[in-house]
Amino acid sequence: MQLIDHTPYISESGEISLSNQILAALKYGTAWYPEIKAQKIVIDNLSYNLDKGYTLLHNIVLPGTQATIPLILVGPAGVSVIVVTNLKGAYQAKGDNWEVFEGGKSRSVKSNLMVLTSKMARAVQLYLNKQNIEVAEVDGVLICSDPGMHIESSRPIVRVVMRDAIEHFVITLNRSIPTLANNTAETIIKRLTNPGSIESPVIESPTPEVEEIVTEPVISSAEVSALDDVFPWADSSLDFEFKDDPTKDLEKPFSNVPESSMETSPLPHAQKSDSKQFYFDKKQWILLICFAVVEIAILLMFFWLVYSNS
Repeated sequence: MQLIDHTPYISESGEISLSNQILAALKYGTAWYPEIKAQKIVIDNLSYNLDKGYTLLHNIVLPGTQATIPLILVGPAGVSVIVVTNLKGAYQAKGDNWEVFEGGKSRSVKSNLMVLTSKMARAVQLYLNKQNIEVAEVDGVLICSDPGMHIESSRPIVRVVMRDAIEHFVITLNRSIPTLANNTAETIIKRLTNPGSIESPVIESPTPEVEEIVTEPVISSAEVSALDDVFPWADSSLDFEFKDDPTKDLEKPFSNVPESSMETSPLPHAQKSDSKQFYFDKKQWILLICFAVVEIAILLMFFWLVYSNS
């Protein structure tokens, strides 16, 4: 299996240094690194057990949006969008409902992973269709990375895979009847990772002497509105404008932020004013202070060495 990794702050060896963990936590939040570790568990399992012919795209920003898709698996069995959760506890997935069990009762969870996974899969399919790539269906898969999580599912809108069933999921893929040709799979990967590298065909204008080269797809306002419904977390219109580096202006690329606590206590200061551009929680302030202390200590040691050698 080939892995194409667009995760920020990661080295060529696939590791994330402590300093980069701190920088990522300050930019994306403290849930970012645990989510990356959970994804790595699934990636390692797929790499070890999946047959050749598959390509896994890790944290690809869907062109024209600010939404990051955690995992996209492209291969003979088709295209699957995989969302990995590192939550623990007992949950229920019934249709598009996502509930947690606590105290003998179930309650709805603010971050509905079922709907999130389904919308990501639908958005990828819509994008591929706009590229004139016909895909029968993009499957949505929710995978649990922690063995301490149990999901009671009843006709869920996406496939639910618990930690001890990941290998069975891979076996199912290996035994699936091929539905995606190799050349189509290569085109899908190129369109998702480097859309600007593939030129669209030349379209002739009504005047024979003038030719116009279309380098990006044109989407009507009605279609943009429909795509906005698919990506409610995107802060810009989804016109699929090709960009050289769609991750440059990205502030919060990871949409799947697990709940840090089972409690439903309100956060009165989380959105105190729309005029504030940034907000750091307590853990982020601690990380920032620790990082500043380390930097100051390094500077003091440098000045002391210079002074002692003078």
